[in-house]
Parts: sequence; C-alpha cells; structure tokens
Amino acid sequence: MTIRFDFKLTASLLVLSLASMVQAQPLSAPAPAAAPVPTAAPAPPPPQQEDDIAGMTSVPDLLRMGSEAAERKDWSRYGQIMQRVLELRPYAGNIQVEIAASYAMRNDKTGGYNALMRLPDQGYGFDIADDERLENLHGTQVWDYLVEHFGDHRKSIGAGKVVATLPKEDLLVESVAWDPTRKAVLVGSVRTGKVYRVGGDGKLVDFVVPNAANGIGGVFDIAVDAARKVLWVASAQVPHAPKSDPERYGESAVLKFDLATGKLLRRVDIAADGAPHVPSSLAIAPDGSLFVADSVQPIIWKIEDSSIVKVAENPKLTGIRALVVNGRGDVLYLADHELGILGIDLAAGTAFQLTGPPSLTLYAVDALAWHDNKMIAVQNGFPPARVMRFALDEKGHQIVNTQILDAANAAFGIPGNGAVGDDGFYMIANSQKHLVDGQGKLMAPASLEGVRIFRSALKQPMPEPLPLPASLRGQPTPQGH
Repeated sequence: MTIRFDFKLTASLLVLSLASMVQAQPLSAPAPAAAPVPTAAPAPPPPQQEDDIAGMTSVPDLLRMGSEAAERKDWSRYGQIMQRVLELRPYAGNIQVEIAASYAMRNDKTGGYNALMRLPDQGYGFDIADDERLENLHGTQVWDYLVEHFGDHRKSIGAGKVVATLPKEDLLVESVAWDPTRKAVLVGSVRTGKVYRVGGDGKLVDFVVPNAANGIGGVFDIAVDAARKVLWVASAQVPHAPKSDPERYGESAVLKFDLATGKLLRRVDIAADGAPHVPSSLAIAPDGSLFVADSVQPIIWKIEDSSIVKVAENPKLTGIRALVVNGRGDVLYLADHELGILGIDLAAGTAFQLTGPPSLTLYAVDALAWHDNKMIAVQNGFPPARVMRFALDEKGHQIVNTQILDAANAAFGIPGNGAVGDDGFYMIANSQKHLVDGQGKLMAPASLEGVRIFRSALKQPMPEPLPLPASLRGQPTPQGH
C-alpha cells in the first residue's frame, strides 16, 4: 500500500538563497528580566491581495514577482506577494521580515513592528539593525526592544562540544552513525563512497570500501541497527562521486553490512523507473525494517528482508530531509525543510502534520533522531542553528514540550545529519555541501574546512511541560492545493 498524504501542500519548491534564510533559538531557556514589553498599535489588516496573487500556489513564481516588484520599488505590491508566500510557508520567519520591510519602506511603523513582534518569541535571531530597508522603524522603544531580543537569541546556549575534527579534505562527509560495539562514530563520504570509523583525533579508518561486489557510488546516509548488529548504507551513482559510472548516474541502492566485519550481507536496488533516485535518509524501526527517503523524488520506501516497497509519496512536498520512527514503531516522521515535520500513522495508513505551541517554529529541520521517547531535531536554515528536543503527546501528533540542547555554538556552520549514541547526539556541525555545485564541483576550495563532529548531551532532564490551551493546538497548517 502506498500512502498518499491527505493534507494540503503546495506543489512547488521554495527556492531561497542561504543569505535570506532565518535561524531560531531559545524556547525553554529562561528569559532575562526586562522592563515591560513596549507594544505597537493594533496591526492593520494585511492589504487586500490582487486576484492574480491570491490564487497562486507556486512559491518560485511568487518570489520572482516579488523581486520584480522590489526592483520597481512597488512596496505595496511586494508586501502583498510576500503575504501570499507566508500563507503557503507559514513557518518561514524570513518571509515575515520581508513583510516588515515592505511596511518600513512605506514608512508604516505599525505594520512593520507587528510583522516582527512575534519572531523573537519563536526564537529567531535576526540582525535587523543591519537591514537598511528597516531604517524607518528606528528610534522608538519598540525598535530597541526588537533589536535587543533578537540579539538575545544569537547568544550561545548548551554544553555541547566538538569531539572530533576530520581531515581538511574534499570528502563530502554528509552522514553519521554510532557504532555501539566499538563506542565509535561512523561517517559516510559522498566523494569516496567509503564508510569510515572516526578516531578521537579525527583520523579516519576505512570500514566499508566500494568495490565491484557492492557497487557503491557515493554514500548519502548510514544507519546502525544495534540490535541486529548491522550497518545500512544508502548509495547512489552521482557525478559528486568520482568513482561513479557516468552511464549509471541516477542508479541507487541500499546495502546491508555486518557491523562487526564490514562484510556485505545484502544489496537492495531501487528499481529503475526512468527517473533519478538518491536515497539520502534512512530510519530503522524497532522491528528491524528500514525506511528510505529519496532526496530527488518525494518518495519513501520500506525494506523488509530482501523486498523493497513504496509506502508513501507526494509530489507536493518540497523535499524530504530526514526520517525517524518513534519508539513504538507505529509512526514514521519526515522533515520537509519548508513545511515542517509530517507524520505517517503506519497502521492506519494516514498522514498528519506535527504541530506545536505558537512559540515553536518547525522551519528548516534537516535531521531527526529518537531517544528516550523524545524527538531530536536539527534546524539549520535560520540564525542561530540549533539542536532541539521535543516531547510529544500520546498519539504523537502534537509537540507538548520543547528544549534547546545547543544553539548558536561557535562550532556551527551549517549543521546536518546526526545520530544518537552513548547518551549523546552526534552530528555534522559544519556541512560542506554548500561549497559544491549541482555537478559535484568544489566551487570554493579555499573555504573548505575539516568537518567537525559535535556532541549534544542527552542526559539532562527536560523541563516540565506547560499546559497548552486547546485553542493553541494545531499550529500552523500550510495552505495550497
């Protein structure tokens, strides 16, 4: 059975430059003592959208129209367009900043302040003082309050630390797993197609090596099934991996190795269907079955024994960044960078949107893990990047408590893939994929860094959740068709 998502999502990809993305921070951290919060006047209603905007569902088209309006300095039109984008991408705090700019450029302080006011409460850490478009908002108590509290969220939180720095080489290490038998971190390389064991000094020791028998191209994700002592590897033939066969680009497979010896136990090929596939996210269920997500096609497969079946797909997703199965094994969660975290009830065959309190944004989730009946999430697309822990309700449909494990750490570049092990969450703190173009070419060799493996501790208790009024549940649901 293939699950078709039954909630409404937009059919287009949201393409935003890295510079325009936002980053969030403290939720359960105590707020500093401060004078009463100055408030702006009641916000005016959003401008009535013109008919050609109100019915649009293509975010790229809207962004192009917005760029053209900004070039013409038509800030009213720009604001209308950004308001529509926000309706389609309700988690995107950076779009709220664009709406604030549209008000500020028209010298509408009330509209500008109200567009920004909720963002610090959600943990965003924008440096609004450097945005020249907001100059008309300067010089008031409200502005000073906003600048101060955005700044509070750019301060480092958490006791996590770097446990290893890998060699400064073009390895495109994009996946991490924990080997409990050796108490060691494993990493996978897109470039070499190898899985390495990481020493304490960052030295890499070959564990799985591509050869004719296993046919590995580039390694995009790895996952350890500790109970069964196996390692799963997601691989694809891509130009990013020099040893890939150009005639086989787009071919992909998931491979199973013995965790003790590195011996190949099984190779499961993803059937060729005329479309390229890159299996880039793996999640192991308690019964040992494996879920696999494609980063190119919006598809999720399930592997049991030697069979692979498609269990979910939706062309309206903007891209599946991560997967995790809950502790009972009855819910599969997937992270969509733009649309938040979505869930699939595996027994009922239905899908839902994970929701939470208004003080939480689920924008830009790039990695998921499960530990002690709680979800771990990495958010890397807004300032500051952070590692979060979420407690869910009994059904697993609602986030009822949140905790920042680490945020705004000096080691963070663009955090990425991670895995739980030894009462910690190990992750890539500074992914290097932004230095590589679509054909795998390293664009800025001088900017290359050694990948840092960062560990967030998971032993500290989570604060008691605050009661959440029923009226505040179900935040927010993307619109579209």
